[in-house]
Amino acid sequence: MLFTNYRTFRNRADSITLFFHDVISPATRPRVSPYGDAKQRLAEPVTPNAIERYADLLAIAAGCILAVLPHVFAYDFGGALPRTRYWTAIAVGVVAVLALPSVYARRYAQSAVCLTIPAIAILVWLLSYCQTLPISPNLLAFLSPGSAVAYQEWIPEQIRHPPETQSSGTVSTSANVAASSPASVCVAMTRSAMGVPVLFACVALLSTFVLHGRHGILTWLSVNSLAGAIFAFIAVYDSLVIGASEFATPLITPDVFQAASFGSFVNKNNAALYLNLCLACTVALIYHQTVAHEVTQQSKNFRDRTPPPNQQLFERIAAAIPDLNASTVGLLAIAVFQFVAILLSNSRGGALAATAGLILVVLLGWGNRHRSYVITAVLAATFATFWILVFLGRDESTVDNMQSIFTLQSGSQVGRIDHWRDGITTAFAYAPFGSGLGTYRYAYLPYQDSNLGTWFLNADSMPIEWMVEGGVWLPVLVLTAIGFLFVQMRKIIRLDYPSHVRSMNLAAIFAVAATCVSQCFDFGILQPPNYLLIASAVGSVVGLSTRTAWKTTQHSYGTSESQAVPNRRFQFACVSVVAAVLGATWCDTLQVAKRDSATDYQMRLLSILRHEEVNPNTLPWTQQNQTASQYIAVDPSLDEMLEQGGGTPHLKQSIAETLISQQVDRAIENIETHERSADITIDHKLMNVEARRVVFFEMRKRDAAVPISGALLPGQSELEIRTANQLAKSAMLDCPLSPANRQIILLTEFANEPDNDRLSNELVPQLIQLWGANTDVLKKITRIAGVSPGFDVAGPHILRSIQRDPRRSKIVLPIIQDARLREEILQAIQNRNETVAPDLPASTI
Repeated sequence: MLFTNYRTFRNRADSITLFFHDVISPATRPRVSPYGDAKQRLAEPVTPNAIERYADLLAIAAGCILAVLPHVFAYDFGGALPRTRYWTAIAVGVVAVLALPSVYARRYAQSAVCLTIPAIAILVWLLSYCQTLPISPNLLAFLSPGSAVAYQEWIPEQIRHPPETQSSGTVSTSANVAASSPASVCVAMTRSAMGVPVLFACVALLSTFVLHGRHGILTWLSVNSLAGAIFAFIAVYDSLVIGASEFATPLITPDVFQAASFGSFVNKNNAALYLNLCLACTVALIYHQTVAHEVTQQSKNFRDRTPPPNQQLFERIAAAIPDLNASTVGLLAIAVFQFVAILLSNSRGGALAATAGLILVVLLGWGNRHRSYVITAVLAATFATFWILVFLGRDESTVDNMQSIFTLQSGSQVGRIDHWRDGITTAFAYAPFGSGLGTYRYAYLPYQDSNLGTWFLNADSMPIEWMVEGGVWLPVLVLTAIGFLFVQMRKIIRLDYPSHVRSMNLAAIFAVAATCVSQCFDFGILQPPNYLLIASAVGSVVGLSTRTAWKTTQHSYGTSESQAVPNRRFQFACVSVVAAVLGATWCDTLQVAKRDSATDYQMRLLSILRHEEVNPNTLPWTQQNQTASQYIAVDPSLDEMLEQGGGTPHLKQSIAETLISQQVDRAIENIETHERSADITIDHKLMNVEARRVVFFEMRKRDAAVPISGALLPGQSELEIRTANQLAKSAMLDCPLSPANRQIILLTEFANEPDNDRLSNELVPQLIQLWGANTDVLKKITRIAGVSPGFDVAGPHILRSIQRDPRRSKIVLPIIQDARLREEILQAIQNRNETVAPDLPASTI
């Protein structure tokens, strides 16, 4: 009874239904024009069936979710947490359930070309999955030489084949690693990264069938523009508050150690890309409100009011001012403030991306037409931008930051560019198949030649990162997708499409161009808020170009409806196949995202147990107000943690670090329980595993038969130290280039009987090569190696590290007790004409 009079229901629909009007069953009306006036089409008689009506309402809900979803996730640390990726996968599944019925309930006139982007994304997923499959050593050496070296040379023989395994004659899981290994140097990270192309493809395909109507497109653009304006205002406010006082409390900016945050994003460059995508939607709305609006308002034809060509430029600008109506001025204000936020984020790549996108959109959108209006808008926006920067007191810092793009004197020359050289070298080492999607943070470590002292989680350049992780095939597929997008966008530019189609096309052009430019210096495309926005714009434009082109051909050549049925059947068949494949990959993505979310929670819980500072906002919402004692009270067993986390190498590493850290707590608890004297001074440095290791080797010098328990304090567990050692070795088999696992093994290997000196001799040079550029790590390695295996083994590697950067000698020299090695270090520094480090007295460990 509710849908008896469908036309009355449509005329009384609320604003959201009206905005998504063209999403609602366009094929059920007479084929007068696919983009006719909304009110006229509402008045036409329609006879949809009940299935189509319900499918229409579901499509409206799907469009609303697509418009709001990226901005909700943007406020959760910019989508950097694994829980955000998990909820993203769930939300995309909900949108698919809502949108797919509308695909089959209505008859679309659309080519199967719209499935190109999802097909490319599926191919990326398949090849990435192949990187996780074990293959023979010979084939691995051909496909990915760097991966073969990582599994065969960087894993010591004592870890691949433990002595007890060889003596018993049985074949363990670790023995199989040498026989067959995957191309990915960390399978767990590759499995996690495989979800990005899947979710991108799902959103692009759904947007093709949801975001195509006039009001649907304008609503999507308006939501993104408004959300970007709100985010820009809050982010600028937080930056001013933080700059004024270090004790100020920002609204949304997270306090993350060693992170350049802006707004709710942990990384300022990721925030700049998000603002660029919102700015693209604002510019598209400006285009629709000004130039494209003349199509439906002939009484206000712009060309009738354009001054004659012989008038001066000032007179043309004065004549163009009346065309700036209130809505246009408001949109210009939003665009200016979003651009100001990009500048204040101090992201040079983001500023370049915004400039490139604006220039491209102005040339392609307006071109030679209405130059006076364009000049007026550009001059007004430039003046407003400069005035806001001066008002906020950030004009000088912004100018200096922009100048550093060309002078390369503000960190770029010694940071990214030097690191990019290492990345290019790494890409050749893993060609042609790559090191595995998402594994850059480990893949480049053996081939780094710079002395930056920083562990890069990403290449800060997606082309280089894709070459390392995907070898030859991944950059080729990405370039193919970009080329296909520009072909479809160029088709809309050349033909006379409706205003909302051209506006969406300009938004996509701006978004793709800004993304291509910014991702040469960043990795923001990997964050859910950003790739959800880009996927929606791309999917909508591809759907608009293929759908309208098919209808134009049908109308031009007089193809009857009966002749078009086979094409629709072919389209439905293609959509069904692609949807089935995406459904299967989405299920896998959801499972992996759930595992990553559980692992991340367990690792944060372990960090609390290690008495490390953890941001409560990164924990589940129901547990953000709990204290550390409440977390410790629910401490699960190690087996339960491994089961919930899927046994990933990062979880094993975190458990091992926790077992080592808790040895101090064990000793303190024993003292507080059995010692009643108040005069006891507790020194944590004498209770940690590193100090007990020193005591053990000093005792071994006097008595070779002393057990490990003799060096431990009451309450400390020999079994837990051995468990940490075994967990680190197991994690090393899954992630052979991880430096943290090597450090844990070196620290806990003394608990094994007998102590494996040969293993320590191999791990020390590896650890210095992988992580020695960091002075803090080099200091700890020097302390550990000085006790065992000794400076005779570790000395040459420490010396080479100092020769590369003599500044490290000031940190290492006070620890070295070997007189000969100290003299060699000082002599090497003098030979390089460097400042001699002060000869500080050697301190005991």
